[in-house]
Amino acid sequence: MRIKTKVAALAITLATLTVASANASVTEFTSNAAFGAAGTIVQTTNFDAYSTSTPVANPFTVGDLTFTSGDNIIVAPDLGYSNTRNLLAYNLWSPMSGTIDAAGYDLFGFDLAMLGQTSDVTLTLTTNLGSYSLGPIATINASQGLQFLGFQAGAGEYFTGFTLASAQGPGSAPGTTDFELGVAGVPEPGAWALMILGFGCVGTALRSRRRTAPALG
Repeated sequence: MRIKTKVAALAITLATLTVASANASVTEFTSNAAFGAAGTIVQTTNFDAYSTSTPVANPFTVGDLTFTSGDNIIVAPDLGYSNTRNLLAYNLWSPMSGTIDAAGYDLFGFDLAMLGQTSDVTLTLTTNLGSYSLGPIATINASQGLQFLGFQAGAGEYFTGFTLASAQGPGSAPGTTDFELGVAGVPEPGAWALMILGFGCVGTALRSRRRTAPALG
């Protein structure tokens, strides 16, 4: 009976997680490893190939991403911000924005830091069904490294764009790199089999309890 109870509890947990993720409109990841495990990453974009700080096209398109801020620049460490990686920023500071030009990407993530200071940021994500505002998000100075933000859209949704704004307004610039676009995966056959086995054990356990329950009164 003890083994059946444990398996039943596992089945209930799996069912709860499935319902929870199905009801969530946008799921946030702060771990790149967990984000990558959620599906298949189709495009990864960084700006490490630039040897110095370089103004780039406006708009600036890389694969299925277009950065639309209007004055895009790759900020390398030569500008004096001591950033550990080349970062894309809006040369007129905040906010920076972009579009995702192909339908179907329900995974979207990137690395982020503030140039020359720390500041909270707000992030607006747009999908084919609506928009979501997240923040304030505390952000580190680019001299200290980068922090990851990743998101998974809910069922039937895919990302179409984003806007990233500093809480301090035009006087500070978010820098970004390592943009990732992907498609969320479905449970492996083994996971489905475990879930079905768990539900079967729940039924067995409940039937066994009904047979052995003492009479009332």
